Amino acid sequence: MKPIAAVLSAALFLSVVVATAFAAAPVPVINCGQDVKGVGDLVADLDCSAVADDAVNLNGRLRLNGFTLTGNVGFDVVSCKTGPCRVTGPGTITGGSDGVRSEKGATVEAGAIITGNASDGVRTDAVAKILDSSVTGNGGDGVRSSASASITRSTISGNTGDGVRTDAAAKVIESSVTGNGSDGVRSDSSASITRSTITGNTANGVAAKATVNVNASVIDSNNGRGVDGEKTVKATNNSFIRNNGLDGLLGTQININNTTATGNGTSPTCILSPCADLAAPRKPSVRGSSTCETSRNTVFGGTWLVCSND
Repeated sequence: MKPIAAVLSAALFLSVVVATAFAAAPVPVINCGQDVKGVGDLVADLDCSAVADDAVNLNGRLRLNGFTLTGNVGFDVVSCKTGPCRVTGPGTITGGSDGVRSEKGATVEAGAIITGNASDGVRTDAVAKILDSSVTGNGGDGVRSSASASITRSTISGNTGDGVRTDAAAKVIESSVTGNGSDGVRSDSSASITRSTITGNTANGVAAKATVNVNASVIDSNNGRGVDGEKTVKATNNSFIRNNGLDGLLGTQININNTTATGNGTSPTCILSPCADLAAPRKPSVRGSSTCETSRNTVFGGTWLVCSND
């Protein structure tokens, strides 16, 4: 006979395996207003535009599986009220008020498309993470977080408000933030832009109240400033800050290293209010193979004599 302890151990192991299997079983998402806890699988296109409710109430993960989930414009498409939620593509979330609304935090990943919602694409009261996805053409901000947000290998474009707006740190990595109706990236804290492109936004490319770090990135042709910083602004590693409507880089201290800052101040506004590639109250640090054409002293006027046309 086997020892009792061994039998009990085997039975316990089997019960854990069975319980885990049942807990992990995905739930087919087939009804509008459906509550999903754990993993939910969209099994066909689901149109909830005529239903006065959130399309899916999620506590866990929703796998779109290549289908489209359409919401009612007066309600959120995916609502996460009881815990952090994860939306996994490929597939599309569209037609609601907010595309994804979470009170706890949200991750959008793996080819998910959040588009055509009346308000924000993704809105969360905690951390927002966008990975390998796109948030485009929404009526408010693309990504709005009351905490921090990270955007990785993703596209944030054509949203009516800011592309990315955060109350805490904003990080953009290997991504494109283009053609949004206000700032490309706006943070009430710090902003970090790495190997990314911030172009063609109606206001500033990046606006932040704390330190801004631009690394190996392009900030080009935004209607406002390339970077509108209230603290130190750093641009390094072959970054390009060019052709923005107002100043290229504005901050309390500007440090550029192996960076090109040229052709900024394209707006007619700069005829009356001077604009420059580098604008700061103290002398900017221009190092390595950096190039700039103009600088300005934001306190006393004149230039800092650090750029080619000063």
